[in-house]
Amino acid sequence: MHHNPIVNSMVLRKLLFIFASTFLASNLFQGHTQAEEITLDEFRQIPVFHQGRIKPFDSYAKEMLEQVCNTTKGYVKLDMGLYFPAGNPSEDIDHLFPEPEVKWTATEIVLSWLTEPERWEEVPFIYAAHNDVREIIDVQVADLTFKYVSPAELMKSESLKDWLADQGNADSPSFKLIEKVLGRLDTFRGVSLQADSPLTGSIQIADVGDRKNFCTSVRKIVDLLNEVKPGEQKSLFDRLNDHAQSFSAQGASGQQLAQSINQSLAYSELMQIKSAKILGFPLPDADYIQEVTTPEKMAVTEIANDVRAYCYYTNQLVGNFSSLLDELRNSQFGLSKSQLDQYQLEFREMSTKAHELYLLSLQLQEVLYANRHTMLVIPSSNPYTLAKNRDEGKNAQPWLSLQAVLHDALPSEDEVMKIGLLAPLKESRITRVRRSWDKLKDSYIQRNASAFDTAQIDFLESLQTLGEEATDARDAAIGKTLSSTNRDPDVMDYTAYPAGAAFQRVQAEIKYNDSKPFQYTAVFSFLALIAFALSFGTNSVKRIAFYSGVTTLMIGLLWTVYGFYLRVTITGWAPVTNMYETIIFVPFIVSLLAAWFLLTPVTLAGIKDSWRLTAAPFLKDIPFLNESRELSASQQTRFTAQTWHVAGYISTAARLVLIYFLFYYLTQKPYGDGGRSYFELTPTDWSSLNRIGVWAVGLVCLILTLWIIPRFILATCMSPCLIVQDYFHRRVNQESSQKAFDEMHKRRFFGIGGTFMTGIGGLVLLLSNSLPADAQIVSENFSPLQPVLRSNFWLTIHVLTIVASYGAGGLALGLGNIALGYYIFGKYRLPAGGVATGAHRPPEQCATLAQYCYRSIQVAVLLLAVGTILGGLWADVSWGRFWGWDPKEVWALISLLIYLAFLHARFAGWLNNFGMVAGTIAGFSMIMMSWVGVNFGLPLLSDTGSVGLHSYGAGENASRAIGSVVLVVIINWAFLGVAWGRYKAGIAGIGKHMESTTATATVEAPVTDLVEDSSIVEDSSIVEDSDDAAESTETDNSDSAE
Repeated sequence: MHHNPIVNSMVLRKLLFIFASTFLASNLFQGHTQAEEITLDEFRQIPVFHQGRIKPFDSYAKEMLEQVCNTTKGYVKLDMGLYFPAGNPSEDIDHLFPEPEVKWTATEIVLSWLTEPERWEEVPFIYAAHNDVREIIDVQVADLTFKYVSPAELMKSESLKDWLADQGNADSPSFKLIEKVLGRLDTFRGVSLQADSPLTGSIQIADVGDRKNFCTSVRKIVDLLNEVKPGEQKSLFDRLNDHAQSFSAQGASGQQLAQSINQSLAYSELMQIKSAKILGFPLPDADYIQEVTTPEKMAVTEIANDVRAYCYYTNQLVGNFSSLLDELRNSQFGLSKSQLDQYQLEFREMSTKAHELYLLSLQLQEVLYANRHTMLVIPSSNPYTLAKNRDEGKNAQPWLSLQAVLHDALPSEDEVMKIGLLAPLKESRITRVRRSWDKLKDSYIQRNASAFDTAQIDFLESLQTLGEEATDARDAAIGKTLSSTNRDPDVMDYTAYPAGAAFQRVQAEIKYNDSKPFQYTAVFSFLALIAFALSFGTNSVKRIAFYSGVTTLMIGLLWTVYGFYLRVTITGWAPVTNMYETIIFVPFIVSLLAAWFLLTPVTLAGIKDSWRLTAAPFLKDIPFLNESRELSASQQTRFTAQTWHVAGYISTAARLVLIYFLFYYLTQKPYGDGGRSYFELTPTDWSSLNRIGVWAVGLVCLILTLWIIPRFILATCMSPCLIVQDYFHRRVNQESSQKAFDEMHKRRFFGIGGTFMTGIGGLVLLLSNSLPADAQIVSENFSPLQPVLRSNFWLTIHVLTIVASYGAGGLALGLGNIALGYYIFGKYRLPAGGVATGAHRPPEQCATLAQYCYRSIQVAVLLLAVGTILGGLWADVSWGRFWGWDPKEVWALISLLIYLAFLHARFAGWLNNFGMVAGTIAGFSMIMMSWVGVNFGLPLLSDTGSVGLHSYGAGENASRAIGSVVLVVIINWAFLGVAWGRYKAGIAGIGKHMESTTATATVEAPVTDLVEDSSIVEDSSIVEDSDDAAESTETDNSDSAE
C-alpha cells in the first residue's frame, strides 16, 4: 500500500486532536451532550484545478462563496428565522439549520453543495439584495433586510420568466443585475453538479443537472460540419459524405474510411439530437428520434457510451485519412499527377478537419461531467490539452472533474474502445476513490465527525495516489502522441498533480488564507505612526516612543515580507503580477525606504565600509574606476590597512566568480521558445538602426550589471557584520550612542510620512476587502499570469523596479504633505536680521522636510529611470520594439520628466522649499496616472475596454477606482493651494508667528540644525553632491525669496 508521509502526519495530528477533545469533553462538560463538530482540515487541502491554476479546495470554496453569496469574508451567515418566521418549511432546511442562524464557512458550505445539493433548493443563499431585482423575482422586498433568494424561487418565478421573455428589458438598468443573480445560480449548479441527475439545459435559468456546456460543445461540432470552405459550394458534412461514397468500393482502406466517416457523421447527428432534447427544443416526430431520446437513452451513462463511441470513430477517421493518404503517395490508383496532387491536398485538409472533430469529441466527454465551475480533481490523459499549438476553443480542461472520476466508465467497462476518461488508470485506485467518497459523503450528511475525519484522510490519500498516476498516464500519452516540438514542458509541470514541493505550495496557500497577512499592514503602520508622533519630551520618553515606532515598523515590514513569501511560494512569480499586489508592494516600499532613511545614522558607516571592503585594490586613481580610495580615519580605526588590502583581493576573486556566472546566465543561457539570451553580445541585424540601438542600450545595462551587482551582493553580505560591530562600539560609548539617537530622532519625519502613507494604503485594502465581492475594485484572489508577463527575470527586474519607484514617490508625497501641514498650521518666523530686513520665514521644519523630499525624489528618479529602460528591453523581447509610445510607457516617461524638472530646478536654485514640496504632489499625480489611470481610467474611453499593450493590470469594476483616485488627487491639490495661500500670507507677516524674543533667541539655531541635518542627509544620498552643505545653509532663507 502507498503511504503518504504528509497524510500520515495528518492522521497523527488528528488522533491527538480527537484524544485531547475527548479528554476535555469528559472532564469539563460531564453531563452535557453536544453535537459533534465537523472539521475539514484535510479536505480543504485537496488540490483543485480551477480557472487556469491548481489551488487548494479551501481557495476554490472561498471563490465559489464569493461568486454565489457575494461575500469576501470567507464565511456567510444565513438566518432562516428571517425568511421563515413561522418555522422551516422542510426537513431539508431543518437538517442544514438546526438553529435559525448558522455561520457557514466557505469550505463547509461548498462541501455541503457537493454532497447534499438537493437540500439547498429552498434555502435563500443566492445573493439578490437589490429591490428592483427582488420585485422582478417576486420575493420579499425590504431595503437590505432580505439579501438572498433560493434556487427554487428563481426556478419557479413566473414573473422572472415573463420579464426575461420581454426583449425590451434587455436595455433595462436591471438587466445586468438580473444577469448577475442568474450567473450566481449558474455557479451553484456547476459546483453542485451531480452526474446522475437528469440532464437539463435551460438557457436562462439553470436547473438541476444543467449541461449547457455540453450543448455548447455540440454546437461547435455542428458549426464545424456546416463550415463551407472559401471557393467551395459544399459544407464539410457534404464533402465527407461524398468521400464516403467515393471510397466505399476502393478496397479495404477505402471501405474503412467510408465506415468511419458514416459512423462519425451518424454520431454527430445523434449528439445534435440529444443536445436539442436537453435544451428543450422541439424535435421531429420520427421513430428514430423518439427511440434515441427516451428517458433511458437520455441518462448520463447512455450518453457517455455514445460520446465514447463518437470519440472512437472520429479517432479512426483521422487515422484512416492518414493511412489512405500514405497509400496515395505509394500507389497512384491510376490517377494522373494533377489528380493525385489534388487528392493529397484534399486529404490533408480532411485529416485536419477530422482531427478537429476528434478534439471536440474529447471535449464532449469531459464537459458531460463538468460545467464552468465544477471541481476538477485529477489530470486528464488527453494529451492535446497541453500541446503548444492547442486551440483553447476546441480543447477541454487539462484536469477531470470529481464527477467524471466517480461516474465515468471503469477500464473494465471500456475494454473494447479503451478511449474513456479513466481508461489509462488502474481500476483498483479508481474504486478506492469512489468508496472513500461514498464514506465521506455519508458521514458528512449524517454529521458523524469521527467517521468523517477518517473518511476525509482516506479520500485525500486515495486522490493523491490516483492523481499522481493520472499525471504519469498523461505524460505517457503526450510522449506517444505529440512531437517533441509540440510539447510544452512548462505547462506539463504546471498542471501535474501536486506532490512534494508542489503540494507544499498548496499548503502555503491555506496558510495564506488563514493568516491574511496584508490585512495587518494598516494596523502596524498606524501603531508606528502614533509612536513616532509621540516621540517628544524628555530624552527617556522620546527614546521609548521612537524605538517603539521603529520596532513596530520593522515588525510590519517582516510580516509583509512573510505575506510576499507566501504569495511567491504559491505563484512562483514576483509579487507584482496584478493590481492588488502592486497596491501591497508600493506601501511596503514606502515603509522600507522610510526605515532606510530613518536608520541611516546607525547603518551608513557599516554599509560604506562594506562597500570599501569589496573594492579592487589595483583600481586606484583611475577615472570612473577609482574603487580603492584612501581610507578614512574611521576606516583605519576599524581595520588595519593590511586587512583592507587583503579583503580587497579576496573580494575581487569572489567578484570575478560572480561576474562569470552572471555573464553566463545573462548572455549564454537560452530561455523561452526562441532560444535567445537575455542580453545579446552582438546585434542580430547590423543593417537596422533600431536593433543596433537596442543592442547598445542592453550592452550598457549588461556592463553596469556585471560591474555593480557582484560587488553589491558581497557588500550586502558583509554589511550586517559591520553594522553590528558599530552597535557594540556605541554601547560602550554613551556620547556616541546619544548622538546616533539624536540624529535618528531628527529623521522621525521619515517614519511619520512613511507610516502615514503605508497606513493609508493598508486602510484602502481593508476597506476594499470589506466590500461585497461584486463591488471590489481589485481582488486578492490569485489568478493566472498574463502570457506576456511570463518571464520571471524581466518581471522581477522591471516591474519590481518601476513599482518601487512609486513607493519612493509615495514617501516623498507623505513628507510633502507633512510639510504642507507645517506651512498651514506652523508658526512663521521673523526675518533673520529683524523685521526691517525682509520677508518672514516659514516654520523651521519646512526646510528640513523639503530636503527630505528632495532625497526621496532622487530615489524615485533613479528607480523610475532604470525601470523604464529595463521595460524597453523587455518590450523588445516581447513585442520586437524598444519603445512604442504605449500609454503606460508615455506616462512613465512623463512622471520621470516631471520629477527630473523639479530636481533640476532645485539643484539650479530656481526652486525654493515650497516649490520642492509642491513637486512631490505634481510628481505623484503623474505616477497615479501611470499606475492607476492607464489601467482604470483610459479603458473607460475605449470601445474595447483596454488601451495599449499594458492593459493587463486592472481588476473588475475598474470604473469604480478612477473616481476615488481623481477625488484624492483633487483634495491633495486643494491642500497644496491652501498651503500656498497660507505661505504667501505667512511670509508677508500675516497670521500667527513667533514672538520677536523667541525669534531672536533662535535665529541662529535653525541654521545650525540644518547644517547638522544636511550632513546626515548627505551621507544617505544615492548620489553624493559636493555642495550639499552649502545648499542646506541657504535653504532656510530660500522660502523667503520671491
